[in-house]
Amino acid sequence: MTTDERLEVLERELADLRASLAECVRTRQVEVIDENGTMRVGLGVREEGAGLFLSDENGKGRGTLGVTPVGSGLFLFDENEETGAALAVTLGEPSLGLMDANGVPRAALGVNAVGPVLHLRDENGKVIWSTPQPRRGWFR
Repeated sequence: MTTDERLEVLERELADLRASLAECVRTRQVEVIDENGTMRVGLGVREEGAGLFLSDENGKGRGTLGVTPVGSGLFLFDENEETGAALAVTLGEPSLGLMDANGVPRAALGVNAVGPVLHLRDENGKVIWSTPQPRRGWFR
């Protein structure tokens, strides 16, 4: 096969590929796998919401970005799939939670209808420090 013939074949194949490319792919779920067949990225829509899921090389969940009817959030997990950090907006109220290696919530920052809130907890989850409650009208 001559160089011109090879070039003509390649140009036809390229034209066929371009014609087959879709401008929009519509589906309810996509999974991206690694060379071992382990799902590393998942993107999906279900009745309860939509989400982006990230997994490590062992297939363990390490992160989720999701949307539900009551809010949205970003959740980061450790190697045991325990939540390490959570950033969420639920029913219009934003919050940030940080957990220790045992999954115990240790710090929480949020804003609710009354105002900003910060709680720090010990290893048993007992509040050791908290912001004072802001005044609301005549009440504390």
